[in-house]
Amino acid sequence: MVADNALKWTYSGATDGQKEYPSNFDEFTYPATETEPFPVPFEYPTTCPNAALDGSGLLPIGATVAFHSYHNRFIRIHEDDSVDASSEITDPADLPLTHTWERFTVVDAGNGEVALYSELHGRYLQMTGDADMASIAIEEPVDWSAGYGWEKFQPVNVGDGKFGLWNNDLNCWVRMEGDEDMDAQCIG
Repeated sequence: MVADNALKWTYSGATDGQKEYPSNFDEFTYPATETEPFPVPFEYPTTCPNAALDGSGLLPIGATVAFHSYHNRFIRIHEDDSVDASSEITDPADLPLTHTWERFTVVDAGNGEVALYSELHGRYLQMTGDADMASIAIEEPVDWSAGYGWEKFQPVNVGDGKFGLWNNDLNCWVRMEGDEDMDAQCIG
């Protein structure tokens, strides 16, 4: 088992007393307590069998989303097209509307997978073969059935209104390190 809170993301749908974003932003949620926002340690599966992937509806297709982590930072595509974490924002409801690098459009990549597109940069979030996070421009329209395994993610329900982003092609979770780095936690 892998115990790593840095792999866990929050999105709307939780009904356990969590705060909601303002109405002018997509409905994400935040844990009710800031002192212990996630169960510690959280045990992630060592494999990600299809039977365990119950992430349908976690990321609605076409929605504009932002991902807040345990480290009180958001995933973002930087102006140089690299992927890192934002400056610390303790309460995700305080994400300024001017912070556009942190926003992604959820695209249907087929088979229960999604791609995360930055309209600002015209690039997709990508997990590379060396377990790093990057971004890539792909000519539209994208034929997701033709490959692009590094750009597809499976939202996985990990309980407590949280989810992980799993890459089936590389057998890895999206992970944010505490120092603003983004990478992958690979299995096997």
